[in-house]
Amino acid sequence: MINKYINQKQKEVLTKIVGLLQNNDLRWLKEWEGGLAKNYVTKKEYRGMNAFVCNIDKIEHGYKSNYYLTFLQIQKLKGHLKSGSIGVPIFYWNIKEREVINDAGEREVRKAFFLRNYIAFNVEQTDIKIEKEEKKTLTPLESCERVVASYKDKPVIAQISQSRAYYSPIEDKIVLPLKEQFKNIFAFYSTQFHELSHSTGHEKRLKREGIMNHDFFGSDVYGEEEIIAELSTIFLCASAGIEHETLNNNSAYIKSWLENISKDKTFLFKVVGKGQKSADYIVKNKMQEAN
Repeated sequence: MINKYINQKQKEVLTKIVGLLQNNDLRWLKEWEGGLAKNYVTKKEYRGMNAFVCNIDKIEHGYKSNYYLTFLQIQKLKGHLKSGSIGVPIFYWNIKEREVINDAGEREVRKAFFLRNYIAFNVEQTDIKIEKEEKKTLTPLESCERVVASYKDKPVIAQISQSRAYYSPIEDKIVLPLKEQFKNIFAFYSTQFHELSHSTGHEKRLKREGIMNHDFFGSDVYGEEEIIAELSTIFLCASAGIEHETLNNNSAYIKSWLENISKDKTFLFKVVGKGQKSADYIVKNKMQEAN
């Protein structure tokens, strides 16, 4: 019964996000200007899919606070949940290990991953005092440069007069058109972030299949890598404060690969997690220190 409920919850969240992308309703992403949702008690930001889910919840109910907490945390703080409050699912991977005998007759440990969730509530749904939240102080272009600078083992970046941008895994090199060839500076940084995100999949970094075993255009592997890179770009643009200028293009790009999502209800959860991991690899938590 629990597994059935969780699967249905995954389906509900997936259907809602895909629908919002298809309808170009990007307010749930633009809320990142005020910061990512975070746990009220631990102060840790929610990552990946959970950031998406909480921001959708904030928009739908008009919450101003980024803070969420569980019913147990509310009780421990001696707070009370307002009557009729409905929470949001916070997803996590539960890992189970089991020992098996492989084809060679040797013992090995295999891991199984199960997507689970618990329920969290915005602090505005309680009578707990809401703490004042600090705002970013970096200017957009300065913060963009900080994102690039924080990528310590980044590939070589070259700018030449041409009409395309790409990342070469063989050379571990990014090639971009000249800045003046872009329609604006925000498009330049968004494109640079996209190619930097691809580079995190290199075998000496995060070892993603779409980069290590580069497949032909239009294949499932290629499509998955493109979505991962663009989701990573969304996170990086949000960190740098330029999401307002780039989200329409980011969304359109992701929509072009949405067919993959319908094949597997956990697909979006997986690629959002990989996109977050890619962005984290680049940023190395430097942006958080600057806030």
